[in-house]
Amino acid sequence: MLRSCEILRGRLRFEDTWCRTAAEERAPQQPWPRQVDHSHADTQESLFDQLLTIWSAERPRLFVDVGASAGGGFHRNASDVHFFRDRFPQGETLAVEMVAPFAEMLSASFAERYDGKLRLDVANVFLDVEDDPEPRDVVLDFPPVVRGRSISFQTLLSCCQENARHPHFMQLHAEGVQTFCSVACAWKHREDGSKWRVPRVRWDSLWQSRLGRRKVDFIKVDFDPGHAHWQRHLRRGWRDFFDSRAFSVMTLELDERAYYEHLREFLEFMRARDYYVFLKWPCTRRRFDGDFQTTAYVPLTDPLMEPLPASIAAGLSPQDLLVLDRRQPELFRLVALGNAACGTNFPEPRNPWPVW
Repeated sequence: MLRSCEILRGRLRFEDTWCRTAAEERAPQQPWPRQVDHSHADTQESLFDQLLTIWSAERPRLFVDVGASAGGGFHRNASDVHFFRDRFPQGETLAVEMVAPFAEMLSASFAERYDGKLRLDVANVFLDVEDDPEPRDVVLDFPPVVRGRSISFQTLLSCCQENARHPHFMQLHAEGVQTFCSVACAWKHREDGSKWRVPRVRWDSLWQSRLGRRKVDFIKVDFDPGHAHWQRHLRRGWRDFFDSRAFSVMTLELDERAYYEHLREFLEFMRARDYYVFLKWPCTRRRFDGDFQTTAYVPLTDPLMEPLPASIAAGLSPQDLLVLDRRQPELFRLVALGNAACGTNFPEPRNPWPVW
């Protein structure tokens, strides 16, 4: 266990809390409580509420939403750009959305919600590992059930056939609520294939061109590349962003088994850049996708918990990771806040900031 720790002048140099726990604490691993529900987008509002007790709402915060629409599932007619700005109204917002009608709806709903007082920059692009400014058709590769389908075909199938029959959407539409999906189905360009085409861009390039390489306060990453392609993104599309330690808080969706099979590699990747990784752990059930769920946070970087439960490691349901900057120790209050909200007792990381 100590092979990952650096030996310095005859003493262990505790480069991270994993080493500290292994060498000093010899703490027994704690069992996992029973899982209430899988954690994903529905826990974001709980996280934002808890962050509001740590971060001032008056200070400008740079927020990035990668995969920004609320239209891909049976969600409420809102997305994280709305939920975050409801709580932190100061600062810039960048949303990355590859589905053209969703990008238009996002801009319109944001302007309406905040009476045009807040600015939203929407990048209607496809995140890839190469830059290609020529607008092209997007053909999906992940998840396997949609592989080979164009984004236009899949969007119209999901929205205008599958979701249109779902009781939650039917209720919203009966109430006259214009959802992301209803916008896609009524979009005047829905039959024009050229209007669905988008340029390809690496996140590093977008971060440079749209944000000037500034540090991001919060970035949500949910654009469903699949694990194999995400590995290529880490090497070629996002590497400069990570190596520059350009964010304070990140949530990252895991949506297939391969993420868990290679989880240790990701933990090592983030630990080398001084970030600490948690798994969101919801403690309240939801009535439907998009419902509010309270969440706690399970430490993954330290060996404080027993091995992942089989139900999670199987990757059958989406789960969210929470990644925190170890150099901002105030962020680790989220563990205590999550425990208090959920009645859980997840261990807090040992001194989660450099001490040398």
